[in-house]
Amino acid sequence: MPALFTFLLLAFLLGPIAAIGMRQLNDSKTEICFIGNHYALLQNKLNYQEYYWNKTIIATLYLVDIATGLRWKIAENPKALLINGTLSPAEKYATWYDVALKCYRIYDISTGTTHSLPKQITAIVKWQENDTSFIAYDNYDIWEMNLTQSRCLTNHYGRKQKIIFRQLDDTLLIALNTKNKQNGFWRLTKADPMKYTMDDCLYYFPIYPIDQFKPIYANGTYLVNKQTAQSPPNLYTTTNFNIFIPQTAVPPAYTIQVQMMRFKGITGILYMPQEINPTQKYPIIFTYYGKYSNNLHRHLPLQLSEGTLNIPTYISKGYIVFIPDIQVKPGAPGASTAKTIIKSAKHLGKYPFIDKKRMGLQGFSFGGYITNYIITHSDLFAAAQETAGPTDFISGYGSIRKLTGNSYQPLYETGQNEMKVPPWGNLKRYLRNSPILKVHHINTPLLIMHNEDDNQVPWAQAAELFTALRRLQKPVWWLQYKNEGHQLTNLANQQDFTTKQMEFFDHYLKGGPMPEWMSGSGQP
Repeated sequence: MPALFTFLLLAFLLGPIAAIGMRQLNDSKTEICFIGNHYALLQNKLNYQEYYWNKTIIATLYLVDIATGLRWKIAENPKALLINGTLSPAEKYATWYDVALKCYRIYDISTGTTHSLPKQITAIVKWQENDTSFIAYDNYDIWEMNLTQSRCLTNHYGRKQKIIFRQLDDTLLIALNTKNKQNGFWRLTKADPMKYTMDDCLYYFPIYPIDQFKPIYANGTYLVNKQTAQSPPNLYTTTNFNIFIPQTAVPPAYTIQVQMMRFKGITGILYMPQEINPTQKYPIIFTYYGKYSNNLHRHLPLQLSEGTLNIPTYISKGYIVFIPDIQVKPGAPGASTAKTIIKSAKHLGKYPFIDKKRMGLQGFSFGGYITNYIITHSDLFAAAQETAGPTDFISGYGSIRKLTGNSYQPLYETGQNEMKVPPWGNLKRYLRNSPILKVHHINTPLLIMHNEDDNQVPWAQAAELFTALRRLQKPVWWLQYKNEGHQLTNLANQQDFTTKQMEFFDHYLKGGPMPEWMSGSGQP
């Protein structure tokens, strides 16, 4: 049997135990973070979900000499995780992020010493030749650093002007102005960066997880993508980032008017029909999920709903939609987010073209929780639709994820729900943030969509809310779709939900007829 085949077969049979040159690198208690040519970086196997309280096994990093098999410990932290472990290209350094210290750390393999980077550094991007230095980012600027020196390549211009700079190549930068959301291209110089162009559009930026097309370079020309809120993504070529020659001409499927809004400490995006009749009052729906305003120039797809609110669909039907940035206050996720929505509604309700008596709420997942919290504390809204939203923090804390079997405890203590303690650590905090305990205050008609196979938010959360409202004889409807989880994936189900969501809002916000599925005279 050829030696290579024997090696590959053994490596496959060993599974998680790695073999290089037939030498075992890790054991049943460790796993490999990174393998280089000369060294491998290992870490202890941990229960990552429980590590914030379960320290039976301590987060530890080891370096292994592949040639000799010699292994030694380079870092450990009993308080928090060590993440993003890797080796530099020339394998002179090991790097990782220390969650407890809130900084990146670098281990010098030749000296055995460990160095901490400034806490402002958010990412180590790439190493220069022979590991002489590395490129790093903070929230705004770009740095070149080594273990003894650092230089801000963008001359602190980003932080001064509130512009985020990121590298596309050695000298070409992409930028996002966090104040007006303009996007554009710049060039590194020995002083401040030099601007090529900054426009009210979206070319490309790494913080956007979707709808991205990184510029491509060939033969002195760049191929770039460009979109605006009104125009869909199209391709352009440029040689100087001042003149852009269109290569495609995809037309918009809808018209829309978009405005950045800032008032009373709130930032958000207002979406409106292109033509607003100043003598007419329009219904408005508020939807929310975190910080959204960076999407100002993103062209939203016209599509069926998987559980959210498809904004272009509602704008085309004569609705106005507002999405505020929300910030969750630890220990008070309900009150802190509801305050932003209610303040926004009261402010926008003063606009002459907005009907303050026909305001609606729509939230998905954590946004669904915000919806549930708001309607237990305010009668300001004429209708609400929530998808897969938590409502009972006590029962939710003790639940198990249906598909994976993991506990929901980390979500509440250290995750998005921001409670910071278990229920027995501050019971009043959990009670205050559980809408189910104030369900008798709900007067807003509510449409729930929550599916039994949801692995993100327990289906029982919807059951608690629906049965309580039914017991109180309040207007409530619950949509469930078979073989669906947190979001709808089946096109027929998406079509059905999109239709029912629109019919619900049309009835309560436009005075349309109640559909049969809501009146009980038709099939659900």
